[in-house]
Amino acid sequence: MALPLVSVIVPVYRAQAYLARCLDSIVGQTYPNLEILLVDDGSPDACGAICDDYAARDARIRVFHLENGGVARARNVALDAMTGEYVIFVDADDYIAPELVEKALQTARERSADIVVFDFWNIEKDGLQLMTQCYHPGDVGIEKMRELILKDELLSYMWNKFFRASLFEGIRIASVRTFSDLLVMPRIFMQAKSAVYVRTPYYYYNLLNDGSLTSIKSVSNKQNAKNRYGMFRAWEERERVARECCESVVEYSERRAVNSAISTRVIDLYRPALSEEETERLGRFLEDKKRNRVSRIDAKYRTLWWLSDHCPLLCRLYGYLSVKLFQWKLALKERKA
Repeated sequence: MALPLVSVIVPVYRAQAYLARCLDSIVGQTYPNLEILLVDDGSPDACGAICDDYAARDARIRVFHLENGGVARARNVALDAMTGEYVIFVDADDYIAPELVEKALQTARERSADIVVFDFWNIEKDGLQLMTQCYHPGDVGIEKMRELILKDELLSYMWNKFFRASLFEGIRIASVRTFSDLLVMPRIFMQAKSAVYVRTPYYYYNLLNDGSLTSIKSVSNKQNAKNRYGMFRAWEERERVARECCESVVEYSERRAVNSAISTRVIDLYRPALSEEETERLGRFLEDKKRNRVSRIDAKYRTLWWLSDHCPLLCRLYGYLSVKLFQWKLALKERKA
């Protein structure tokens, strides 16, 4: 019997120092039947050349060179091109255990699972830290897995999961600057008929790449309205999915969506970054919640909501102070490190 083809999707941007390690871990998998899709997202360093060099040496690799458009678009290009029966995602500054594909595929087939979730290691300055994904013992079933995903108790990273490729039929990743994983994962779990969690760390997540979009050292990333807008969109979608399939999570996801919308508006008043379309979407969402008298919003966010409507100057001051506080905490953390 022919081995199932597994697609490996790698969006590549500003990862020159780590890319070879990443690609070596993929081409060195104990499971051989792979198609490896490298999407050079207009990286300004030597990543594109490194991708081409690996493709010249391994016929399983295909390279796509794009103008920079973000990780969501890069992944979508590969999703459109993939032909595998299963798919995994690897970020270019991370790497994977040599047995990941073999073991995940074995689990998926033995247990008829559409998704296999696994633990991972954080790569930190002082070594590796094991990250356990789920504290619920044994099999919890797809309904519980959906609830855990919606509440973000089971993290929505795309890279610590092994998927049946058909789950992505009709689904593509929204082009938000950050939190696109958080946005798309509830829909993927709704598509799945079964999911399995295994307590084995097959993935190595790199926290040392200061050039990555998710680097904690970037004040502009953490305090940017575009990034907060991505969080808002993710929780807006989670509320929508919860209303379709998981009533117990509706109130929680609605509260997170409203809080995210308010904080996004406040930071955008201080540091304008949103497009007209994004601002209008944010406004429509909050107006709808106001008409429906959403309950259980914290006093802090209710105050900021009122200020954003009636006193934007104070909102700008709050935004300024929150950025300065973030900078102070970051500097303190760096000194302790």
